[in-house]
Formats: sequence, C-alpha cells, structure tokens
Amino acid sequence: MTLKKLFAVVLCLTMLISTMGTLTFAQENGAVAKVGDVEYATIDEAISAWTNNSTLTLLADVQLSDVITLKSTEHHILNLGTYTMTAASGKNVFEVTACGTGASERGCITINADADNLGTIDAGSKSIVYYDYSKGTATGDDRPIVYVKGGHFIGSTAAFGTAGFYFKGGSKARYAMTLNISGGIFDCTINGQGKSKLIISGGIFNYSVGSQGDSTANRLIYGGRFKTFGFMTADSNNTKFWIGTKMAVSDVGVCIDDEGYIVIGGPVIEANDGRFEAYTTSYGKWSNLLQYSSAAEKGVYIETLESAMKKASSSTIIKVVADIKDADLKTTSTTILDMTDDSADFEGTIKLGGSSHKLTVITTADKAFEGRVIAADGYALTKSIDETGKIVYQNDKDENAVAVINDEFKYTSINEAINAAQDGDTIKILLDVELSAQDANAALKPVYNRESYAGLIIPDDKELTIDLNGKTISYVDEYFECDNLAIINLGNLTINDSVGSGKITYKPVAGSSTYSKFYSTIFNCGTLTINGGIIENTCDTATDVSNAVDNHSRLSHEYGNDCILVVNGGTLIGSEYRAIRQYTHYLEGVQNRVTINDGVIKGGIYQQHGDSWYYPNPADNRLNVDCYLTINGGTITSLDDGYGHVRMALSNPDNNAFGLEINGGAIEVPVQVYVQRGYRYGDDGLGGSLVSGDDSNARTAEWLEKNGGFISGGTFTELGNADDSKTNLHGFLAENFELQRTGADLYTVVAADGAEDALTADTISIEYKDITAADAEGEKVYEIVVKANGDDEIHELASVDLSFAFSTTPVVDGNMEIVVLPATDFTMTRYENSDRYMFNYNGTTAFEGTGNAISVGTITVTGYGAYTISTDDADTNIVNATTLQDNLVDFYVANGAEDADLTTGGLVINEDTVAGDGLVGKVESDVIAVPVRNLAVTIDFPNAVENKEIAYQDMKAVISGGDLAKDITIDLGSDAVETPIVIDGKVDAKYTAAMVDGSYVINVTDALTLNNAYTVTISGAGYRTARYTVTMTEDKTLRFWNNVMDEQQFVEIGKESSKVNVTFLAGDIVKDNNINIYDLSAVVSYFGSTATVANKYAKYDLNRDGVIDSKDVAYVLVSWNN
Repeated sequence: MTLKKLFAVVLCLTMLISTMGTLTFAQENGAVAKVGDVEYATIDEAISAWTNNSTLTLLADVQLSDVITLKSTEHHILNLGTYTMTAASGKNVFEVTACGTGASERGCITINADADNLGTIDAGSKSIVYYDYSKGTATGDDRPIVYVKGGHFIGSTAAFGTAGFYFKGGSKARYAMTLNISGGIFDCTINGQGKSKLIISGGIFNYSVGSQGDSTANRLIYGGRFKTFGFMTADSNNTKFWIGTKMAVSDVGVCIDDEGYIVIGGPVIEANDGRFEAYTTSYGKWSNLLQYSSAAEKGVYIETLESAMKKASSSTIIKVVADIKDADLKTTSTTILDMTDDSADFEGTIKLGGSSHKLTVITTADKAFEGRVIAADGYALTKSIDETGKIVYQNDKDENAVAVINDEFKYTSINEAINAAQDGDTIKILLDVELSAQDANAALKPVYNRESYAGLIIPDDKELTIDLNGKTISYVDEYFECDNLAIINLGNLTINDSVGSGKITYKPVAGSSTYSKFYSTIFNCGTLTINGGIIENTCDTATDVSNAVDNHSRLSHEYGNDCILVVNGGTLIGSEYRAIRQYTHYLEGVQNRVTINDGVIKGGIYQQHGDSWYYPNPADNRLNVDCYLTINGGTITSLDDGYGHVRMALSNPDNNAFGLEINGGAIEVPVQVYVQRGYRYGDDGLGGSLVSGDDSNARTAEWLEKNGGFISGGTFTELGNADDSKTNLHGFLAENFELQRTGADLYTVVAADGAEDALTADTISIEYKDITAADAEGEKVYEIVVKANGDDEIHELASVDLSFAFSTTPVVDGNMEIVVLPATDFTMTRYENSDRYMFNYNGTTAFEGTGNAISVGTITVTGYGAYTISTDDADTNIVNATTLQDNLVDFYVANGAEDADLTTGGLVINEDTVAGDGLVGKVESDVIAVPVRNLAVTIDFPNAVENKEIAYQDMKAVISGGDLAKDITIDLGSDAVETPIVIDGKVDAKYTAAMVDGSYVINVTDALTLNNAYTVTISGAGYRTARYTVTMTEDKTLRFWNNVMDEQQFVEIGKESSKVNVTFLAGDIVKDNNINIYDLSAVVSYFGSTATVANKYAKYDLNRDGVIDSKDVAYVLVSWNN
C-alpha cells in the first residue's frame, strides 16, 4: 500500500512539473512579439499586423530586417517592455511619412518601456525616428506627434544633420512634427529643423539636444537632465526656447550638477535650501549652454562652487549663495566670485591654477572675504583693489615675495600673508618691509571709538607665528593727533627670529596732545609670545604712551580674551619711559599676565591698574581684576634713571588681585609699588608721591601688609646707592628671604639664615601617566609629569627642558604619529624639529608651580601598532625650580647633587618602577590595537524549520578573510552555546548562536577588525550556500532567508546595493545552484523516510522535522527554477 501511495505522489508531481515546463517553454521560446493579444513568432509578422491604433509589445529581443515606415496620419503604440529592438544594418528604425494630418495635431508614435528595467531601441549610428516633411506626400498641413515615455535609445550622435531623433519641418508652422519626451535615457542626439516643435518634461540626455526654429516653433522644456543644448540658436526674430511649464512662464528651477549635466524641473529656486553653492545668470561663454534660454531670467544653480569654477569662463560672474566650509579649490581660468549674498561666507583655500589666472572677489563694505588665496606654483600672490572696489588676486614674480607661509605660499604683502594664514601657520619674512597705515577703527572700536591706525592687525581668531628671519619690519607714523600702532594683536601671536638681528621698529611722531592716545610698537590684546628678535619703540616726543609692548586688557576684555605676554627671548626696547606697559582696568573676569622668562627689557616694566589717577568708587564692586607680573629671568634695565624699572602703579590698596612676583633675573632697581592719590571720589589724605621700600606711604604700607613681599630671587643693581639699609628692595622681599651684597652696587636675593625651605625635594623624576579616554580609538595620551621624590614638593617650577626617545612599529600599511603639546598654563618650544622640547610656565594664572607632581605637557600617539616612550639620556635635560632643601639651588640635572650642594639637584629618568598614581618612568612596548566591530547575523526561515541538535541540523555559518588566520566556524542547532574565539590579541572574542522566534541569531563580538572585509558563508544540507562580503566600518547586521522574496531585501541592513531576492534558499539538494527536477527527484526518492544523524537524510528533510514528507516537496516547488 505504501508503495502505491508513493507512485501516486510521484505521478502527480511529474505531471505538474511537465505542465510547468511546457508553459515556460512556450513563453520563452515561442512568440517574440504580440499585437494586441495575438502573438507572433517573428518580428516581421508582428509589424505586418501592426495597424492604426494598435499596440505592438515585445516578448523577446528582436532584430529588424528593414526600416519600419509609418504614416503620419496613423497612430502606432510600441511597448518595449524589458527587451531590445535592434535596427536593420544601415537602416533607421522608424521613418514617418508626411501624409497630411490636417490642421490639428495628432499622435503618430507612442513608445513605452518597463519602468524599472528599460527596454532598448538600438539604431547603431542611424536614427530611431526620422521625419522630413519634404520627403512625404503631404501638400498641406502635417502635424504628427511622437510621444516618447520611456526606454533606452541608442542612435546617431551627430550634432547636425541626421540625429538619433531627426525631425525636419517644412516652410510653414503646420508643416512640422512635434517630439514630446517625458522619460527615457538617450544615448543619441536630438535635432529639430525648420518649424518643428520640441517639448521635454523628463529623461536623461547624454548627447546634444537641439532645435532650430522661430517664434512659431515652440521649444519648451520643463524637466530632464541634459548634457548639452548645443544649438538652441536664435533666428532672425531673436526667439529663444523656453524653460517653464508653458511658453512665457519661467517657473521651474535650473541647476548644473557635479557631472556637468543641466538639471531642469521643480519650483524656481528663489531661496537656497542648502543644496546649491552658486549660481549665475551669465551664459554667453558657457559653450552656448542655455544662451538663448528663458533660464537667464532666473539663473542657473550649481551644486558646488568647485563645479561652477570649472564651468565658468573668465567673464562669468559666479554668485555664491551658501556658506562654503573647508574649501580646497583651484581656478581653471580667471574667476569672478560675487560674495555679496547674505548667506555667502567662505572658509578655505583657493589656488590660482595658472600663471595668468586672476581671482576677482566682489564684496560689500561691511563683509570681508575670509578665504585663503595662494599663488600658482613658482609665483608670489599680490592683492589689489580695482577702481570699482573689487578685490583682485593675481600672480607676481617670486623674487617680489615679502613673506612666505610655511615655506610654501608666498605673498608680496605681509598683510595678505596674515589674512591667508591659518591657525598654526608660520609666516617667514623674506624682505625688509615698511608697513603702511590701515584703518584700525574697527579693531579698537569696542572700547576706543575714535580715529585709529595700524600697520598690521592680527585678527582675534588667528593663531600665528611670525619669523623675522633676520629682516626688519618698520612702521612710520603718518597720523599725529590719533592712535597709531605698528601692530595690533587680537589673536595668538608668536614672534621668532630664526636667523638673528631681526627687528620690528616704530618711531611715532606724537601730536600736541598724547593723553589717552596709543603709540606702541605692539598693542597686545590677545596672547603674545616673544622668543626672539628686537621689538623697539624709538619715540622721543611722547614717552608716556610709547611702549615696545602695551599689554592692554581693557580692550582684550571686549574680545573675550585674556591678555597674555610671555617673553622667552629677544630684546624689547621702549621709549625713554618704559619697554612694557601692563595696563588693566576695572573689568571682571579679565586676566592680564606678563611673564618674563628670558631676554632683555630696556626701558623697564610698568604695571598700571586702570586709570591709576582715578581709583574707583568701592561701591562699584569692580575690584576682581586679575593682573599679574612674574619675572623668572632675563635682564631688565631702564633708559631713564628717573623712573622705576619694575613699577607697580595702584589706585586702591584693597585690590589684592593685582600682583608682582620676582623669582629671578638681573634687574636694575628701583623696584617700586606706587599707590596714587585718588581725585575722582575725594581725597582722604592718604595719597602721595612716588614711594618705595622703607619710605612707603600709608597706602603702600597697607598693600604690602595685605599682600606681602614679592621678591624671592634674582640679582639687582642699585644704581648710585651704597647704603644697604636705604635700598628700596628691603620692603619688597618675600618672607624668609634677604639681600646679600655681592658687588659694589650688586645684590642677590637668598634664603634667610634658618628659614625653612618650601622645597624639600632632593631629586626630581620625569614620569608618564596614561590619561587616555575610555572610549578613545586609535590613540593613547600620556601626561608628562615632573615629580618630587617621595612626599616632597617642587617649589615654583619655572621651566623644563627634555629630550624624548620615541619608537613606533605600525601595523602593515599603517602609520603612527607622536605629538607633544604643552599643558595648560605652559608654553612649549621645539628645538629644530628634534624630539627636544622646552616647557615654560606661560603666566596665565598666578605662579602656582608648587606641588609633589606637576604636569607640564602631553604626548599623544595616534595610529595602530606598537610604540615606546622614554626620556632620552641627553646632557641638555634640566628642570628649573627655585630651591633645594636647606640650600639654594637653581636647577635639577642628571647626576646632580642630592644634598649639600648650592647649585644642582638630581634628575631621574626612565625609572623601571611605578611611582604611584599611574606614573611610570617610561612606556615600554605598549600597543594601540586596531579597533574591533561586532557582527550580528540573522537567518530567517519564512518556510519554517525546527531547531534540532547540531549533529542533525547540519547548518553552519563560516566567517573568513580579513585578518583571520583561521576561519570562524559557527555550528547551528539547539545545543549551540556561547563559544570563545581564539585570535591573537583579542582575548574577549566570542560568538553566540541561538534560535529566537524561529530565526537563528548569531552574534560575533570583539573579533572582527575595523575596516577589514570578511566573507560570511551560510550553508546547510539541502540548502543553497549563501555568501556575502561585509566591510566592518562599523557594527554590522546581516540577514539571510530561505525563500524567494517578491521584492528585493537587504542582506546588509541599510546598504542599498546588497538587496537581492534569494540567499539561503531551501531545496538545492544537488548543489548545482538551480532548483529543478533533479532536486525534486532526490526528495521524492526518500519520500516518507525518517531522517537521522546516522543515515544523513537531513538534506532531504528541508524543514528539519525528522520526516521527509510533502512539506519538504513543497519547499522545493516554491523555489522552482531559482
């Protein structure tokens, strides 16, 4: 009985399969076309039956034997579907004969195609549609319409004459054809002649689209994407073709995309939505594109400024209509940019691409062009303003360059080099230069709204270095009754002199009234670091306002800046009165810092607190001014013995945020604290004249009582005073310090006998601390820490000079970089691109370099691979502090004395032990591993399967490729468990696999390396093997399924190109990648059998329920022929 049932099943299935096969064969191998519902075996038969108002539908690819000739008075509909119609050799596809349609237009041909998979007409080098009124039989009106609604059209690409679509009208408007295109891809030209009409609402046109005519021959376009309108020419009536929904209505947008296509369609672009960066209404030189179009009335938009610059000619004005960020552009000819639009800003670089190129920029009076313009290779950039106010950039001879940015980009103007420089750039001076005065009203306006001039202005958003390079920057005063400054610094400026003898010099000629006027060489309202060069002010008529540097925090407050001056070297020469003025005002939240580490100061330093003659009303409660002068080194002298060389002018002794600290240096006294009489709020009798030391008046004594002495180091020359007791230094010494006379007029500040030292460290070590953020990838960050031995302290750390030893071993094809940066409150100088660095306290807060461990900088390692960090055993390694326990000492060096030495302390490097708090003496063989990403794989079973043990289930996922030395094999089944994956360097790698809601869910974690490509293979007995290669740019999710989907699905979730209909398909038993009679026969052969691990019948048991039955047969049938 069982055998009979089996034969019955097989018979039924065989009959079903036979029927399916016959039907398929008839469709695939029988008719090639049909007219209406009647099918034909040859295309010639179908064409013969294709009569007026009937539809010819292709059922297969066809080759024509001759041209298809149609009458203009009949309407024929062609449906290409997904198939191709190829022209007869050397023949057009369609020729329309003018037969006389009468006065009304009427359809002649309509061409359709499948919307998703376009059918094709391939005419080779001939025409798809050809019409010539003069070759027809019509003697009067003939007005056929050819409708093209879809398809791919290959034909002649001739710009003139016989085109892919060629339609030539007669002598009258009604003796012409209309070509109406709403869709399709056109790899051919379109050419209308005479009175012909052209209407386009969609399609992609890869060759020239042209139509010549007059006012009676409409050429209307309101949609589509066009490579070129090569010959839309005007006739004697000066007509033009129209872009809009109808003639005389310009109500659609036009843009040119990055591939150079003209895109037409959509509403007029009146307000930029962020898609476009530029537009123009000038077409005359754009290869005649749209030259005669109504689009000129609205403008053509271009998606990117780069694209616009490539397309524009030298006379085309490109109007920028977007905020351009991070641009890196090059001119291809002379370029004109209109930047007047409110939304138009530019950040980035434009390079002149050729020696004759110019860049002209149109701006408004209140809108500066912020772009960086650089010259062509081998030239220097020059900038001018033409007679209309436009900015013009062009190339000049290399030898005329005044400055160069980063030894690469040259400029004939130092001002333009400043404008072009970006954060971190170095501007090297190449020639002596005399600055010209420019209007500085805008720079000083926030506080000083009056006539002002300057030679250079460093903007508040720039961080730059100027290398004087042994050259001189000079400025000559041309304005007498107003502010006039050589340089105004609102940003972050460093001045170096790599050659020596470089100078910035200014000789102001002051007017009759100098009160509240400024004549300084550098007016600093930002951060200024001087490492070299001479900064001098040689004014001899206005000593009170002429400084080498005026550190002016009243104005810096308006820019949100602290006002910082750090002198590490060079020479500052003031007028007869002073070299540096440190000027602050009663403005909360402002820091005014001057720190002298080295260099020569000729003319003295003057701290001036607000308008020192007018101390504020205490009721104003504006005394939180933070003003501090720190002198750690250098030489300070005066050009005039009549004033203090270090002078503090206070207006109120209650202000304890005003400070002076002298830790070292060679200084000519007097040093003065000067508390002045207050006029504005009345005289309380406590004011007085210049006072200092033991002779101070009541206000000075009050200040010293509250703040204490401020001198704890340095040598002082007391000019003309041989009486120790009378020197003004005594009253200003810090607690537990005293003067030692070491020469005729020379004094040295030393610790007083028996005073307990604030520093007890015998040795200092260099340590490193890993401070890398927990979620950081591709980098490690270490603090550079200067640490005292044990629990001792470092007292007032001043500077550190260290050489480092780095090594890197990047991963294959990788790169590693190590960057050293200063810590907050420190500046850093690198020695000649070596790994030697000097870290200096920068004076941004009160000098608080005291503690057991002080961070002076950071080391950042980026990239993937191994590396080491240590301190090089260099003779130049040194830490400068103030004192050693019970002794006076200036520095710590390797092999320095650890006790009873007056000059040196010990410096320890590269300790092997951990110093605590994560500090190590060196970083040995650390590794930055390439990050890993996680992969989730879901295998769905729309045709359900049961979840059996691994041995029976016989399904698995294999991950291979990438950096894997060994494939990851994941067996699927009910007894699968979490499993570690053994991969070098990836100790947390593992996978899990379980059936959840009828789907296998696999998670592979901490195993797959970032940016590596891996192949995931899903296989199983009786199933088609599925493979997919995934690149792990991020955590990824893959999906497979066991049926044929009607619509394509994502394999890689979110990746459009991964969509398919079939992956892990049930029923491919014989593994030939086609589910057919052989697979069905295999299942039928075991129909009714019980599958076990031993008999290995699982591949026939497609649903894994243990029995080979009708469900398994059904799984094969639903996948048939896939």
